[in-house]
Amino acid sequence: MKISIVLVEGAKQIMLTPETKHEKQALRFINPEDTLKVVSRWGTFANDYQHAKLQVEKCRGDYLRAFSEEDSLMFLIEDVETAASENLN
Repeated sequence: MKISIVLVEGAKQIMLTPETKHEKQALRFINPEDTLKVVSRWGTFANDYQHAKLQVEKCRGDYLRAFSEEDSLMFLIEDVETAASENLN
């Protein structure tokens, strides 16, 4: 996956360009027509295969987390309408 970051006064843009079939499928989960809330946090998601077996859940900051190291910038992209309906239940 190619990642481009553009920073200008008052705006930040992150462009993800998939290079494989799997990356294209993963990006299809993000619908540009949805009303999205984006939150950034520092953390990590280790590459070690055994970590894939861990349960990933939302933490107090409303972001997904499974590990305590802080070497990666994560973006939680949440559908505002889905989150609102889940909070009502």
